[in-house]
Amino acid sequence: MLYFCCTLQVVRYTPDFKIFVPVIVTIGTFDGFHRGHQSLLEQMSACKQHMGLATCLLTFDPHPRNVINHDQKGVTLLTTCEEKIQLAKSYNIDILVIYPFNSAFSSWSPEYFFTTLIVNQLNARHVIMGYDHRFGKDRTGDAAYIKTLALKHQIGVETCAAVIDEGLPISSTRIRKALELRDLNITNRLLGYFYQLWGTVIHGMGRGHKNGYPTANIKPLELFKCLPNTGVYLVRGYWNNNFYYGMLNIGTNPTFETNAELKIEVHFFDFNSNLYKQCIRIEFLEYIRSVQKFESSEALYMQIRQDETVCRNKMQRYLT
Repeated sequence: MLYFCCTLQVVRYTPDFKIFVPVIVTIGTFDGFHRGHQSLLEQMSACKQHMGLATCLLTFDPHPRNVINHDQKGVTLLTTCEEKIQLAKSYNIDILVIYPFNSAFSSWSPEYFFTTLIVNQLNARHVIMGYDHRFGKDRTGDAAYIKTLALKHQIGVETCAAVIDEGLPISSTRIRKALELRDLNITNRLLGYFYQLWGTVIHGMGRGHKNGYPTANIKPLELFKCLPNTGVYLVRGYWNNNFYYGMLNIGTNPTFETNAELKIEVHFFDFNSNLYKQCIRIEFLEYIRSVQKFESSEALYMQIRQDETVCRNKMQRYLT
């Protein structure tokens, strides 16, 4: 299926397509769309300026590791497909291909992958690869191998150097670890933007409304979205071309419930309208505190009032 999103053409959920315009292509999972990925896209954009070719980002769904390592715990996603589409727009990419990754596809040899997909379907004239990108069965194809293959088809190949932060390459693994540690300073620095979550507002228990802190209960649009670790966070929420600051809790409501499922609840400051069924984008700005079990609801809401004061003070730096 090929459809249009503003100037971005998106191909997704099908291996049966053909691009007829010659393109510059970069390939990868692009989970996170972090600063390392952004460097690739900037390099591709620079090539477009002097080569006059359309730009194409080839990525995959589901995450390859969730197919190849099916007997192990799955990888949660820093960036969902819908988020990739929005981020691709911001980098003025011409074509985004979200290719279906399955066990049959994972068995393709590097040569078959390159000839079938890169040459014949994508119509590539130039390929830009990440410094550590590998492709084909058992990840046996690397930059040196793809250069050999590309020569046969008169396709140019170049690699993009790693982006280093505090002595280490920026990677999705580092970002997941930072989220686990609740370190939004590192998370957002490595990403180059605020970590985000898209979700739909669903019905909750209504306890917050009764106590002066109405909350929107958020159901993530993507089941396998990587969430920050449990805790209270300063956030910014977007919907209907508006945004509000607020405080968000990821936890199990231990004061009221035992063995409960993880919930995501957000209270937006200076806002009291009904958000039920609204789709919201949330940016995580700062970590405030850990989840606690309080002796009473009164003690909990006393703490929530303190959290609000802390959050309102911290949000001032984002208002200027």
